[in-house]
Amino acid sequence: AVAGTGSGKTEATGIASLLLRKVFDEPTGVTVMFVPLTGIIWELFDNEKIPTIAVDIGGQMYGKKNGLRVLLYEDDVLSGDYILLIMHPESLMNNQVEALMLKLKINQKILGVFIDEFHIMLPRHWQSFRPEMEEQTGRLRVFLRKGAPTGALSATATQEDVSMTNQTLGLKSEPVLLAENPLQSHFKFVMMQRQSDNYGFDGYMDQNSKFHPGLLDQLKRIYIDEYVRCIEDKLEPKHAIIFFR
Repeated sequence: AVAGTGSGKTEATGIASLLLRKVFDEPTGVTVMFVPLTGIIWELFDNEKIPTIAVDIGGQMYGKKNGLRVLLYEDDVLSGDYILLIMHPESLMNNQVEALMLKLKINQKILGVFIDEFHIMLPRHWQSFRPEMEEQTGRLRVFLRKGAPTGALSATATQEDVSMTNQTLGLKSEPVLLAENPLQSHFKFVMMQRQSDNYGFDGYMDQNSKFHPGLLDQLKRIYIDEYVRCIEDKLEPKHAIIFFR
């Protein structure tokens, strides 16, 4: 899913974790979510509606009991009291966390996995200083029970990011892409001053032989010239939607 910040992507993950228990008829199953930022992990942890386990970078697990944050152990996770398991991708490198994931896999308890801000793990983003993020994310699907879904969430991912993530996850078919329409980084969004109507559509030459460009000249600069070059070079021109007020 590619949708803007605040559109409800992470909240949808919590809802999905509840639904997946019903889909698989597994009342003690869990959904695993990879989150790149510690702040977001604790923000999701404080969701009172979805019983959540937060795993820190060192592998310690925390949950809530009677409204208080408490340290959890393997049996707490396996009990089914918690629905959502949230961690950094690198937490999977911890032996204790990996052992827990393997036990959940053996018991077919992992009903779905979600990756928040999936584009961050890729080249041109954070891969240079957190290289293990992509590697560990690529391992995540091996813990799933058969038929369990994989979800990837982002506010700014491009189509290239989607394709690269598809490869990282080892998906054999193209993913279903849910995208809202406003602005993502693969759209060019520009606001500029409109040419004055005093110059007419084509512009005009004043008595001092000075040309004053009109609306057509502005259109040429922002789109038409590039469109013509693409046609001449037998390239697919970019699509554009231009609004004038």
